[in-house]
Order: sequence, then C-alpha cells, then structure tokens
Amino acid sequence: MNKANSGHARVATREMSLPPLRRALQSIFKRRSLWLASGATRPPQAAEASVRPIRFEPLEPRVLLSGEVNPAAQTITGSIDVPGETDQYGFTLAQDARIVFDSLTNATNLNWTLTGPTGTTVAGRTFAASDATGANPLLDLRAGDYTLTVAATGAATGGYTFRLIDLFRAHDIVPSTLVSGEINPANESAAYRFGATAGDRFYFDFKSLTGSNVTWRLFDPDGKSLLGPLALSQAGESEFTASLDGSYTLVIEGAVANTGAASYSFNVQKITDDVKPLVLGESQGTGPQWTAGQLGGGLYLDGLQVAEIAHNASIDLTQTVTLEAYVNLDRFNNFWVPVIIKGDSGGNET
Repeated sequence: MNKANSGHARVATREMSLPPLRRALQSIFKRRSLWLASGATRPPQAAEASVRPIRFEPLEPRVLLSGEVNPAAQTITGSIDVPGETDQYGFTLAQDARIVFDSLTNATNLNWTLTGPTGTTVAGRTFAASDATGANPLLDLRAGDYTLTVAATGAATGGYTFRLIDLFRAHDIVPSTLVSGEINPANESAAYRFGATAGDRFYFDFKSLTGSNVTWRLFDPDGKSLLGPLALSQAGESEFTASLDGSYTLVIEGAVANTGAASYSFNVQKITDDVKPLVLGESQGTGPQWTAGQLGGGLYLDGLQVAEIAHNASIDLTQTVTLEAYVNLDRFNNFWVPVIIKGDSGGNET
C-alpha cells in the first residue's frame, strides 16, 4: 500500500470512529461549504431545510421530587440566559401526589408549563401570578412522568426560583392550639394539615403578623379549595364546616413581591356548642358559671357576662395596687380587650 492510500485509510478509520452526531454535523457543514464554493446566491430550495441553523440545548440532570430525598419542599433555581432558551425539569411520581407551586420570582415575562400522563396540567403561567393570587397553586398529580418547562416571552432573559411543596408532608397541627411560624423570605409559602370529621365546625382565629401581604387558603381532603385566598390579618370571621372526614390543608402564602421575612401566629379553633335543657320557669345562661380552674375552681364567663364588685370604701384605692389571677382566654373579640377594670357604671376608668 502506497503512502497516499495509507493516509486515506487512516482518514477513513478516523471518520468511522466519530460519534454519529459529529458525523452528521460534518456532513451538513461540508454541503454548506460546497454550496459556498459554487458561488450561488442562495442554496437550492430542496436543500434549504438541511442547512437551517441547528440549536442544541443540553438536558441537564435536573430532577424534582427525587425518590431518594423527599423533603416537604424543594427549591429550584435557574436562569434563562439567552432569548428563546427553555429549561426543562423532569420528575417521576411513583404514586399520586398533591403539590403546591411556590414562586419566589416576581417576573411577568417568565412562565412555566407542566405536562404529564394526562397531558398539559398548567400552560404558560407566569411566575408573578402563580400563588398568593387568584390562581390556584395546588397541583393534584397522578402517578407517572412529568416535565416542568420554564420559558420567557420574546427576548426576555433572567433568573428564577421556585419551590414545590409536598402537601402530604405538610406540618401537622392540632385544632385549638396556637400555631406560630415564619416565612423567610417573605414571599414563600408554608403548609399545615389538621384532621377533621364531617360536621366539625372551625373558625380561623388570626393572632399576629409581622410583615404584610400574607394570605391563606384552605383545601379539603379531595384538594378542593374551600376558602381563600384571604388576607391573613382579616381572617378572624372565617368559619367553615368540614364536609368530609380526613386531612384539611391550610396554606400560608407570601405575596411574590414581598421582601425580608414575615412571622405569624394563628389558631384553627374548633367550635363546640353547649347544649343545655330548657326548663320552663327557670332562667338559662344569664349568670356566671363555676368550672374547674387552676386552684380547684374558677368563674366561667362566656363573653356576654362580667363579674363586678360593688363600690365600697375598702376598694377605693388610690395607691399602687397589684391584682393577681389565673385567666384562661380562648379568644379575643377585639385587639384591645381589658381583663380587669376599675371604674364606674358609665365605663369611666379610674
């Protein structure tokens, strides 16, 4: 074999060893080079499709809701670096799941789409209107493979952050027990679960909020929205009756434009009615009742009653006085509620 043939053989061997994708690209660019060398002003019509720009986007190993590590919430951060770019995230659910999409990016030109076994679940929803708005953030997903795609409108670019909260792993709370929490950053969401029996009645008892633009909403065991979104600080009159047995989910949502941190406290208060027999000729419910207390017994006042000590010279005190009592409050009807007052019958305090 002469040198020329030997060299040709080496080239052929090297080309055969190229990965298929690289060989295809070389073939395309070779045809492009031949067309340029021919001096034509444009490629032949039949070859036009083969020389259009080809864009390759690597599918990064981004996995959501991993089977190995399944925290209550997973945070995903990424960015659209060039116009037209799309980021795709894949995950597989071995069983049905209930997820809340929690946007941490206040951007109207970035959106997300979720597709899965039943088709498109969410189509092009903006990051600025994904939660803490009229849009329902709850995703009731069936088992199977899902793809979450992040894209931008027009030539927009920019970073984004979002979380997926697994509602089946939300914080368990006990009704009629004070709940305190914090969202940091203040545009996050937090989820709580409590059990109820059909027919149980509750009211959402707001206690405190440091920060602003925080809302809440309630879902029943089937994932149906019952209440909300309602402002957290105006939720004292929200009452609902459980229609199903099971776990109810309460989601606290910070507005996507919030900054800093927000802390809050509330109570999902169970309503228990008192049933007493009505006896003709006897008054009912007009006087204070005696009940078990810290020191063996205590006076029970239902909110319409007061305990009053008549005026007497012995209590006409003008110096510093210390009053001590055990007081157990189940609610406040107003922000400023006095427990003990010294004054006259006209409401004038002294």
